[in-house]
Amino acid sequence: MAEILRLSSAICADPDDKDENLKIEVTHQEIEKENISFRLVEEGFYVKVTKEEVEYVDSYSICPVNPEKVIATY
Repeated sequence: MAEILRLSSAICADPDDKDENLKIEVTHQEIEKENISFRLVEEGFYVKVTKEEVEYVDSYSICPVNPEKVIATY
């Protein structure tokens, strides 16, 4: 069995002009939605993307947010 290579994702977190919304963008090419795991908590988020034998895994701290107001697009 081949060993899985673990790397960090390319992440961009951008607040709007009023600091009311935070856009988090995780950039990967040719990834199926079922290979993406994203979890947001009040003060951070976790992302995991798998593609063949590469796994992009990372967690980030952010300013406090309301996870119930999340809008996710893929």
